[in-house]
Amino acid sequence: KQYSRLRGLSIVSLRYMAFGYGPWDQLGLALLTRHLSGQDVARAVLIAASKSDFVGDVIHIGPDTPLNNQDIINALHDPKPVLEKYYPGAVTVLEQADVEISSNYFWPATSIRKAKRMLDWTPVDTFEKWLTEHGWDKPHA
Repeated sequence: KQYSRLRGLSIVSLRYMAFGYGPWDQLGLALLTRHLSGQDVARAVLIAASKSDFVGDVIHIGPDTPLNNQDIINALHDPKPVLEKYYPGAVTVLEQADVEISSNYFWPATSIRKAKRMLDWTPVDTFEKWLTEHGWDKPHA
């Protein structure tokens, strides 16, 4: 940050969650708190590279998840109620897709508020998109 200020250079550090472990449409539950598609990461990089107003900023690039820390703790004991809280009917869709519903998918999620604000970026390939493409109908409010 100091070097950026002293030299007038635009410097940004992107901190990624997991990506590159296969096609996004095979990630399923991994998209909920930890994994991203390579395309979403590439979009974030391209947006950051096109800007010149950073001053040593650090921006987290990760899933846009509704889960909070208490949800993660609860999911360690029983992930299904946590899924149903935010995605009613998701458990049925996951079971029909033969996806193991395990607490291993519930990681503490990083905040992507700075990515949204400074890059105008959010992931496109989300858990919700994956669910929808596997037959989930989002409840209407």
